[in-house]
Amino acid sequence: MTTVAPKLRSDLVMSRQGGFVVVKDPAAGRFFRFGEVDHFIASQFDGSTSVGEIRERTRQKFGAAPTPDVVEGFVATLGRLGLLETMEAGHAASAPQSRRLRGGLLHLRLSAFDPDPLLERLVGPVRLCFTPYFVGVSLLVILVALAIVIGRRAEIARDLGRLYRVEAVLLAWLAIVVVAAVHEFAHGLTCKYFGGRVREMGFLLVYFQLAFYSNVSDAWLFPEKSKRLWVTLAGPYVELVLWALAVLTWRFTDPDARLNAMALVVVATSGVRFFFNLNPLIKLDGYYLLSDALGIPNLRARAFGYVGDRLARLWGSPARARRQASPRERRVYLTYGLLAGSYSAWLLGVIAWALGRLFTGGYRGVGTVLSAGLLVAALQGRLGRWVSRSALAEAWRGRLASVIDLLTRRLARVFRAGLTGSGGPRAL
Repeated sequence: MTTVAPKLRSDLVMSRQGGFVVVKDPAAGRFFRFGEVDHFIASQFDGSTSVGEIRERTRQKFGAAPTPDVVEGFVATLGRLGLLETMEAGHAASAPQSRRLRGGLLHLRLSAFDPDPLLERLVGPVRLCFTPYFVGVSLLVILVALAIVIGRRAEIARDLGRLYRVEAVLLAWLAIVVVAAVHEFAHGLTCKYFGGRVREMGFLLVYFQLAFYSNVSDAWLFPEKSKRLWVTLAGPYVELVLWALAVLTWRFTDPDARLNAMALVVVATSGVRFFFNLNPLIKLDGYYLLSDALGIPNLRARAFGYVGDRLARLWGSPARARRQASPRERRVYLTYGLLAGSYSAWLLGVIAWALGRLFTGGYRGVGTVLSAGLLVAALQGRLGRWVSRSALAEAWRGRLASVIDLLTRRLARVFRAGLTGSGGPRAL
């Protein structure tokens, strides 16, 4: 039993949302989701209340008291997460330090700078963008641009064909950078407008595609779902407005003008980026919109874990013990897990095929080794996590261990027989 009463850190930020509480660790920039009972127990950790008193208060409030082992385990978990003051000095337990470079080759994240002071200065001048008037006018502009694209799609296709030259590549690169920056600042400004903080912006490498990101995790503290959805939707919506303005610019400027070509490049690149960003099967804006709309955080990890458990049961292996999911959650997990898993496998196949063609076309045998090595390096982290966490992988590990053990025992018998002269080698 713990001899010193545990104490929850006083700098933690908490937000009650329905039947659970979101807790932010401002030092590590991490978020946790507590149920009602867990939050009540944690809130009793004030440095002076004993475990016995906490159990009694929990019994009075919820009708049942957790066992001492459960409370002790909860204290140990909070300590490992760095959410408790240290017992000796009364300082916050050490929390994992935030790294500038995180992830693997398939989802690499590089933190570039802290945009919060800049967003603080910008949020005032752009407050008009958060009014119904701006939304109404911008929707009208988008509808007009959409009508132009539908009515003049053949002309747009013809003009795009004229852009296949070196300067068009430079224009496309510049357009992508500018639009992507506006996209991410839209996320950050919306989060800031609703009262959150944005302490990180940087670059992403998602399935070998360069992207930008804005860490708007503070949106998880907003009790209103509508605000969380607006933070996620702000980036794609502003990019759609820029796309519409580019369509109008292309339509009403001289076809030979550089501005016309630039607008056409924005039309093409923003259109592709818009649909790529809203794809919910990879962890971009569309995924977070779906996760918030369904009210299921960490949807991808939970769905993959659920599907892995179902597959493990098919192989006769017991599934991992997990939080009991509702019938609705099970349907969501199964549907999303199968769709996202299939899409990821297809996308990795396309990447592997493209890498193979790229390297083997110029380097043949050496290129094959290079492409295979790059793909293995990209998948190493994900395969390692799958092998360490998947119930299906555990089933296969168990079977493999049994086979190895059987072969080892048989080889030992053969070796002993050879040493004692009791017989010749036997077929295994």
